[in-house]
Amino acid sequence: MIREYVPLDDARRVRPEALRAYAEARRWVPVPLPARPEIAVYHRPDTEMRQVILPANTALVDYAEAVAEAVRKFAAYEGRPAVDVLHDLLAPAPDAVSR
Repeated sequence: MIREYVPLDDARRVRPEALRAYAEARRWVPVPLPARPEIAVYHRPDTEMRQVILPANTALVDYAEAVAEAVRKFAAYEGRPAVDVLHDLLAPAPDAVSR
């Protein structure tokens, strides 16, 4: 399987809050983790083996790579191009637009 290209410069700009909001808006459910503040894990309750790891700290050395992998997983589940998911994650939050 060929991994879809996700520009790391763009992935680095995705905020952890945007990742969590995206996951929760699409009915991904957080998995409780014991003391792992650097990541969040979400799963799909409608599938047995589908999980995504979301980086929660932009200071992580591999933050952009972790975001890119999360984008690929969201895109694969949704049947969309990864670049479309990335653009959704980089779009301003709805409340920021309405101000």
